[in-house]
Amino acid sequence: MSAIRSHCASDVPELWRVGARQLDALAPRDGGWRCSRVGLAGGEACFRLARVAEGIAFTHSRIALRRPLRTLIEPTPPSLMLAFGLSGVSRFERPGGSARIVAGDVWLLPADHAPVERSTPGDEVVEIFLLRFATSGLEDVAALAGQGPRRLARALSTRAWVGELVADPLDSPLARLRAQGRALELLGRWLEPLAESASVTLDAELTRAERRGVARVVERLRQDPFAPPTLAALAAEAGMSHSRLNRCFRRAHGQTVFSWLREQRLLRARRLVRESPELSLTEIALGCGFSSASHFSASFRARFGETPGACRRTR
Repeated sequence: MSAIRSHCASDVPELWRVGARQLDALAPRDGGWRCSRVGLAGGEACFRLARVAEGIAFTHSRIALRRPLRTLIEPTPPSLMLAFGLSGVSRFERPGGSARIVAGDVWLLPADHAPVERSTPGDEVVEIFLLRFATSGLEDVAALAGQGPRRLARALSTRAWVGELVADPLDSPLARLRAQGRALELLGRWLEPLAESASVTLDAELTRAERRGVARVVERLRQDPFAPPTLAALAAEAGMSHSRLNRCFRRAHGQTVFSWLREQRLLRARRLVRESPELSLTEIALGCGFSSASHFSASFRARFGETPGACRRTR
């Protein structure tokens, strides 16, 4: 496999260099998947690559190692990636942020011309499914994603979301057309909350410094709405006291910081209740950051006037 160069030293994790353009060229252009297996770090890395349309590609990786591995993915053309954690844990780092992807996570990973480093632990099976979209022609959509990685969900049954794509042989034009539609549907569904947040304009009464501070807090909450920092930490990031932050945030968004965050979680949960019958209500509750199904049900009813179950039955 000419795209790969490996280096190993006894006192550091094995290093695997991947030439992204060469690796991309390995994806078959006439349909189906192409599998590549590489012996690394006392184990094996298996990659399945498929191209379903111009600018849309899938990568299904399964890595089982005895020793830790660092993978350096050399600069790639600009793209957006939706990453679904299926098992284990991997860490992706690039200029602008990092992502720790565990089973049940959904992450949005913008990629540009900067290299990406992936760290995989030993003695663990790590499986990730990536949908990659070239940003050419999707510039407005890419602008919603911002510059850094963002966790969009956690504790979901991610195989329910992408299992059909993983299992599909993609060996006919019709199969690839269906896969293209499903991939774009997933991208739209997971980017929709970002579009809603971006549509809010800051109140003219705020000073420039206050606007910048509130914008930093919104960006921080978007990056990981399911494990937010404390209000004190957010206030420090905004450069103001927590009471002033809440006042400024209320002027800009009509709600306090955590009321706004709660609203974003509930809106996403309602979409999943209506549009994802394959997910149980408990999976949706945990995936949207609620501590229990009962807490989710009470919050949902208080906000929308009906229980999640009633909402699903009348969708």
